Amino acid sequence: MLDLGCSNKSIGKRLFISENTVKVHLRNVNTKLAVGSRTQAVSAARRLGINRLNPAAVALVRALRQRGAMRMAPSRRTLSPLK
Repeated sequence: MLDLGCSNKSIGKRLFISENTVKVHLRNVNTKLAVGSRTQAVSAARRLGINRLNPAAVALVRALRQRGAMRMAPSRRTLSPLK
């Protein structure tokens, strides 16, 4: 959702977690990717490719898609926000 420019608040609402929980997870992601910003995190994640995603994260995204909270964009391998 970072690559779509979503705020911490909107990510939290979409995943049914608090904004502070999003901040903690993003801080951990930035640490693991050795980056200092959201933009750098998106670039690093794209370089790593979708096959390197955590299996638990993949399962969460699938569950959210099944519930109708997210859908895959037809032209890209990224998630698009529901409008």
